[in-house]
Amino acid sequence: MGSLSPALAQDTLPETVRVAQAAFKAASLEQRSERAVELSAAYRAAEMQDSARAAADRALAYARNDRQRARAHFAIARVLKKEQDHPGAQEHARESIVLARAAKDTAGWLRGEAMLAEVDMEQNRFVPAREHVDLVYALATALKDTAALATVHTYLGNILSYEGKLDSARWHYDRSLAFIPPTEPQ
Repeated sequence: MGSLSPALAQDTLPETVRVAQAAFKAASLEQRSERAVELSAAYRAAEMQDSARAAADRALAYARNDRQRARAHFAIARVLKKEQDHPGAQEHARESIVLARAAKDTAGWLRGEAMLAEVDMEQNRFVPAREHVDLVYALATALKDTAALATVHTYLGNILSYEGKLDSARWHYDRSLAFIPPTEPQ
């Protein structure tokens, strides 16, 4: 397991990383896995891949149940996807799905399937990507997760665009945007 110490020693970290580090340090043993997942995400957002992987590995080490193990594997998959390690990302996404389903964590299952769809799309493998997207759509609909539904429509737009079905792709892109609430002009 990697060390978080190089990132912890920096004085110029973004606020989100400092907050996530503090939450991790203050967490009870039962909460350590969840806080390490959040810390991994903060490091990833700050483009600190080595620290993101170390935090994700730590999340797995602290995991006490299938739901926490699923989230840790998903965090590792996100780091590996960012590093373009598609086979590693797929392996950890699949493990996260198995564990999420065992824990009856539908949102975790959805995240894993979405990750597999993203990896397939990055590799121009649109047939398997479509299978994952269809499952994500069903899960997002069951959860009434509008953010996931918006993402599904974007994925479908990407797939259909690749297939040359531009009118259908545009319809899905428009549908995706419909999930974004309007904002006031500045």
